[in-house]
Amino acid sequence: MMFSLISNIFAMSHGVLLKELGTLEALGYLFVPFLSYIFFKEKLNQQKIFAIFLVLTGVVIFFWE
Repeated sequence: MMFSLISNIFAMSHGVLLKELGTLEALGYLFVPFLSYIFFKEKLNQQKIFAIFLVLTGVVIFFWE
């Protein structure tokens, strides 16, 4: 939790808007399954892949201008 706070403060001091932070934090839901696949050899099943697709779709729709 402390890492999230520090990274948010760092990002905001470098020009990231507050409304964008929540969306960028949602990208953590993408990194965790892929890193667990790489380091711990966990399987990516269809449900996880579909969830990753939904998160990516939400991020793209949010930043679509």
